[in-house]
Amino acid sequence: MRLDSSAIQTFEDQASGQLNDDLTNTIGWFSQLDGWAALPNGDVFITWWQDGYHGPFPRPPMRWVQGQWIQYDPPLPSGWFTDDVFVQDYQHIWFSAFSYFTDSAAAVSLDDNNTPTDLTDDTWNVFYAGEVFPSSVAVDTIGRVWLGSYSGLYLQTDDSWQRVVEDKEVCELVPTDDGMLLALLCGDSLNVIIIDQAGYQTLSHVYTLARENLDILRSATRPNQKWAIAPDGGVWVVDRDWPTDGLRRYDEAGYQEYDPSVDHITNVIAGPDNRVWFTADGIVWRLSPKPDFDLSPIQGVWPTTPDSEVSYRFPLRAVDGFTLPVTLEAAGLPPEITASFAPNPVIPGSMVTMTVETSPLATLGSFPAPIQASSDAISHTLDTTIAVFPEAQPLWLPLLRVGD
Repeated sequence: MRLDSSAIQTFEDQASGQLNDDLTNTIGWFSQLDGWAALPNGDVFITWWQDGYHGPFPRPPMRWVQGQWIQYDPPLPSGWFTDDVFVQDYQHIWFSAFSYFTDSAAAVSLDDNNTPTDLTDDTWNVFYAGEVFPSSVAVDTIGRVWLGSYSGLYLQTDDSWQRVVEDKEVCELVPTDDGMLLALLCGDSLNVIIIDQAGYQTLSHVYTLARENLDILRSATRPNQKWAIAPDGGVWVVDRDWPTDGLRRYDEAGYQEYDPSVDHITNVIAGPDNRVWFTADGIVWRLSPKPDFDLSPIQGVWPTTPDSEVSYRFPLRAVDGFTLPVTLEAAGLPPEITASFAPNPVIPGSMVTMTVETSPLATLGSFPAPIQASSDAISHTLDTTIAVFPEAQPLWLPLLRVGD
């Protein structure tokens, strides 16, 4: 008997420059994972099957919720496998399913009534699709139900399925937030079929969309194996190039290539702090920025008046574990205006206070005061303006009295 198994782990990145302080927790072992999806609250849905000497054996889909696994019992015939899982929202979940000999398939919906641990009030529906070998299931944002397969793409209409794409192997279905569906074709081609709300189809390529219509990729509502959307709006794309795979990061300025010198990249996820996670040859890799510091909140226009002293506080954020002291200096101000910082130098992760002092002779107007922030390894210049006004206006909140 083959004893292969897959572990599911949670991983908490500490956003430091090292790996040995990250936290992992194994929440389950399963013979062969097939599909999975995660919710923002930490819940995980999986589909899986049991490997064995006499062939694969179907196993029920499961959900990790409130620190425990619950096992579903969809109303499918005996010997059916569940494959893909699509989370429409916190209450509605979809599975693709197929028979043991792949001669019949279905899309299966679950409404758990917003009580995930109470299975007695669940509502199941099975939409049989005939002799279709499914690969993916999805519901777009205008309510259309889709079933991807290795023989094309199917749309559920009334009580039947209509094949809308023929002779194409569709491996992933990705809805967008504006009602379109992106059908990702199998293999390493990065080809994608775009289906709009009216049903019109356009064959494109992930690279083409990244160059010419980046917002389509950004509008994806479901993670996929071809690209990932970073919090800063950058789009990371798997680069299928010879002799090894790589990554590209696209934004409005173009793209930049990253060569991790590995092959067989199968997933990519862009997380906080511009960290990118991907799997290659069965190993999890992390691509993270070089250690740095961030004082961007200090940028802007800061008001003052003649013959005054005013202070502002800002955080100096450490990026990827940067700990070297940073020296701050304001340049270009006239002699009647000074800007000082305390503490100075300052350690990233601390608060810094900028104090602006003006003499009675200070001229009214706006004065560029670029802040030069430097350490032994890195330096940044931040655009800041000191604006001198005739008088300071106090903050006030008008109170309205309605009636007597």
